[in-house]
Amino acid sequence: MQGKRGYSYAEHIEYLQKLKEGVWGEVASPLGNIRLVVSSSGVSELHLPGSREKEMDFRRDDSALSLLVEDLDRYFKRELRIFEWPLVLEGTEFQLSVWNALRTIPYGEVRSYGDIASQIGKPKAVRAVGGANGANPIAIVIPCHRVIRKNGEIGGFSARDDIKSYLLELEGVGESAFR
Repeated sequence: MQGKRGYSYAEHIEYLQKLKEGVWGEVASPLGNIRLVVSSSGVSELHLPGSREKEMDFRRDDSALSLLVEDLDRYFKRELRIFEWPLVLEGTEFQLSVWNALRTIPYGEVRSYGDIASQIGKPKAVRAVGGANGANPIAIVIPCHRVIRKNGEIGGFSARDDIKSYLLELEGVGESAFR
């Protein structure tokens, strides 16, 4: 583990493959408790405070999340910029294309919903991009908070708008970038 990266993808895979079943746990953060859902294949959900949560089908095991917790802690200390977590994503082809495009937005930068629509080759699908952005199951790691309106306003967020503002400020995005 070095620099602005956390544990490597291979380190996470090796660690997660020790799990016999899916588990979930909660992690304390400056935002409040973050809920993670993981399996031996990877991370499938990261819920921020205020986001829609569903019933967990897995057992709770906060201790199984230690590498992920370390990465999140380093992110909130501005020591980590790139998450190399193995992800387990389930969504439509369109949602997956949006979520993959979101992962290309560099730390500390923002894009508009229109930018993402153009990037995935569907320039008229701005509202659908907003819908896919809101359905993102792994916030922060898939940085949906880095997407703002074309007019520079911060736009909505699946958790709370103050959390989106906090994450952007944490990453050094000044208010001038989204006002």
